[in-house]
Amino acid sequence: MLYYSVAHYYDVGSTNHYKYGTSREKNKYKNIESHINTFKKIETKNKAFILTSSINAKRGDKKYDEVKEDLYNFCKKLLPDSEINVIVSFNWGGTIAALWQVYKFLKDKEGYVAHFEEDFGPLNNKWYIDSINILNNTDVVYVGESTTGNIKKGNDDGRLYGYKYKNVPRLGNPEVWGDGGYYFSNLKNLEIIENKIGIFHKGDKNTKYVNLIDGISFGEVGFPTLIYHAKLKFKVLKRSEYFNNEWNDNL
Repeated sequence: MLYYSVAHYYDVGSTNHYKYGTSREKNKYKNIESHINTFKKIETKNKAFILTSSINAKRGDKKYDEVKEDLYNFCKKLLPDSEINVIVSFNWGGTIAALWQVYKFLKDKEGYVAHFEEDFGPLNNKWYIDSINILNNTDVVYVGESTTGNIKKGNDDGRLYGYKYKNVPRLGNPEVWGDGGYYFSNLKNLEIIENKIGIFHKGDKNTKYVNLIDGISFGEVGFPTLIYHAKLKFKVLKRSEYFNNEWNDNL
């Protein structure tokens, strides 16, 4: 069984993105549609689509049910014959918090989990074939991606000496990481990870998401760093050979 998972931001239009301003509002549904088109092309019959969407409203607000209904109906129109699950959560931990929620939702099931950021997607189906081969034939607990095709460490991306990282939290020394667009594992391995590190994202569940802290330090850098220090292993695919980043932002 393949669970194709997307971490989505429903309230993205209310955030002024550093590069695209508020124009990403137009991609609220376009990114989902692009992932659904990819999902349709995966050559396996046993698959389900999972969308985890973050909103800024306080927990318990009626908006949670409204957003869930809106997104489910949108997905069902494009995938009328597929299993669809929509999870709506407070916007606190980004992609890794969404992975945690998907894992908890699927716990006690079996199968693979392919987890993507909404604006990041495959070029073709090679990612799926190669990720399964790596996961099944090595001792890694997940397969990620990076721009270099290598696991990053030290001052890669200016992580040690870059000004913006001067006072950020760090979850281990050394830090090791990939880039944060893609995570491929299975539910057995995700349980192994939970048993070693606990909750995947160490941020405050009651504080609104901040990219530098929650997206990077506790997310794409923090999560693999915790895995490394728990004596577990991961590998990465080279982004340019498998994926397209920000696939709808330049349209």
